[in-house]
Amino acid sequence: MKTIIIAIIAALSVQLSLNAECVFKKFYITADNINFRLKPSDKSEIIKTLSRLKFGECLEKDSTLYSIHNKSNYYYKVKLEDNSVGWIFGDFIKFINKKPDSWEFLLKKAEITILNIQRFPFKPVSYTISTDNSKKFILARGTFYFSDGGDSFHFIWKIVDNDIKLIHTTGDYTEIIFNENYIIEYWPENYVRTFDLSNDNGLNILEQYLAGKYSSYSTMKMISEFFPASEMTDSGLPQNTKTKIDFNDSDSKFVVNFLSPENEKLKILQYEIKDGIIIPVN
Repeated sequence: MKTIIIAIIAALSVQLSLNAECVFKKFYITADNINFRLKPSDKSEIIKTLSRLKFGECLEKDSTLYSIHNKSNYYYKVKLEDNSVGWIFGDFIKFINKKPDSWEFLLKKAEITILNIQRFPFKPVSYTISTDNSKKFILARGTFYFSDGGDSFHFIWKIVDNDIKLIHTTGDYTEIIFNENYIIEYWPENYVRTFDLSNDNGLNILEQYLAGKYSSYSTMKMISEFFPASEMTDSGLPQNTKTKIDFNDSDSKFVVNFLSPENEKLKILQYEIKDGIIIPVN
C-alpha cells in the first residue's frame, strides 16, 4: 500500500512539473487586443492589452486548464521585450521552435513578421529572406496582400544584441547596397538615397504596417538623395526626357543617362558617394 501511495505521489509530482513547464522559451502573440493579466485567471486584473507580433519569453505554465470562448488552454506567465511580466491565455500565443540565441531563430523571427503583417482576407505571401555578407542584417523582399490588393516590399532588419530590429522598408523594385556606416537605396530610373545605419529616430514602422499604413517607412536618418528630375529641369531638357541610372556597386559610383523618347542620349552626369554624401564627379 505504501509503495502504491509513493507511486501516486510521484506521478502527480511529474504531472505538476510538466504543467509548470513552457513548451519552448520564445513565443509571439497571434492576435490583436489580447489581455495581459496580473494573475493566471480570466477574472484577474488586466495590466494592458497587446497586439499581434509582440515577442517575448515564456517563464511558467499554469497548471489549471481554462475554457474561454469554447477554447481550452492554459495561462502562461511571460516576459515581453519591454520587460513587463504578466499572464496570457495560451490560445493567443505561438511558440518558436528555434534556439533563442541561434541564427535560425533570427531568420524565423523575420519570417514570422512577414507572414503576420498582411490584412484580411488572407492570401499567400511570396517572399525571400536573405542576409548580407557580414550577417549583420536580414533582408526580406516580395509581395504581401491587403484587402485592396498587393503591395511589394523590401524590409531590412539590423541585428542588435543578438536580436533583430526592423529599421527600414522600401519598394521591392529597389536595390539595397550596404556600406560600413550607411546603406544606399538605388532606384534604377528614379533616384538614389543614402541612410545612416547608426541613427534611429524612433519611428515604429512595424506598428505602422500592423495598423494598415503600408507606405514605406524608415527609422533611419536619410543622409543624402539624388533625383534626376531636378537635374533635368535645371538643364532645360524637355518634359518627355527619360532617365536611366547605372550604378556601380564596387565603388559606389553611378551614371545618370538622360534619354529622348527615341532613346537617344541627351546628357550624361556622373556621381559618387563618399561617407553617405552624393557628390558630382567632374
